[in-house]
Amino acid sequence: MMRGAGVVKPRLRIVPVELAQANRVVALWHRHHKPVQGHRFSLGFVDEGGVLRGVAIVGRPVARNTPPDRVVEVRRCCTDGTPNACSCLYAAAARVAQVIGFERIQTFTLDSEGGVLRVEKCLVDMGYKPGIVAAVKHKAGGAAMVLAKGVGIRAGSRPMSMYKRHPGEIHGHNWYFPNVKGTQEFPHVAMDVNWWKTFVHARLSVAPGDPGALTLFGKSASEHSLFAEHIAGSETWTLTHGHGRDVQEWKLKPSRPDNHWFDCLVGCAVAASICGVKLPGMDARPGRQRKRYTQDDFRRNM
Repeated sequence: MMRGAGVVKPRLRIVPVELAQANRVVALWHRHHKPVQGHRFSLGFVDEGGVLRGVAIVGRPVARNTPPDRVVEVRRCCTDGTPNACSCLYAAAARVAQVIGFERIQTFTLDSEGGVLRVEKCLVDMGYKPGIVAAVKHKAGGAAMVLAKGVGIRAGSRPMSMYKRHPGEIHGHNWYFPNVKGTQEFPHVAMDVNWWKTFVHARLSVAPGDPGALTLFGKSASEHSLFAEHIAGSETWTLTHGHGRDVQEWKLKPSRPDNHWFDCLVGCAVAASICGVKLPGMDARPGRQRKRYTQDDFRRNM
């Protein structure tokens, strides 16, 4: 047992469990779901005495359009109320799925279940008042708040993938954190807004349920009318060509309508990329060719 501030906390660990055992826990503890018929794998959360405190059952996706060879779904997750048990089970399930070769893991919850989710990254535009934004981050933003600066890279300019890497920089998919040490700039992420606006519009054009689709929560169109106006009616693009690539260059319409929701959605996409979310094929790099060694090679080196 661990003691801190007078509170006794049990040592907990993740273990593999059989489906039958996991289903018994689901039948006993889950509030609204029944046991499942099959699984890819199941995990348990046990204390130092070996008592099972929670389970997660990971199986094939329920939606038929989701590729089962690349995606798994947490079908059931339930605990006896032990603090952080669900979070640990979800994290462990994601690690196991990645190790055995799946590209993505997903799950769904009911509106009535409520709960609080931690915001991992929140991008805030620093273009208008960078000093004020940096002061807010310093006072209350914490690590989750990231200052962001949009860069409109045109076809005639070098894409971010061709930027020279400097020490202290972090580069991602059409975004990077420049090294601002020794400058008067605030730490921030720079992103290619032309590329990311094109990416977001392409995701919204994919049919719901198909791989790569970006869909909105809920079924009532009236709830998203203002959002739709900003996304579809605030900016236009012109197709240009340069450096062997086509670029859609985005700009506000002459009437200069509001585009805040469009910018926010693009920022969310970049934040997700910073957190490691990506579509299959993004950031694909050719694997390094490894030299094959024989037993004779090892004998010569001994």
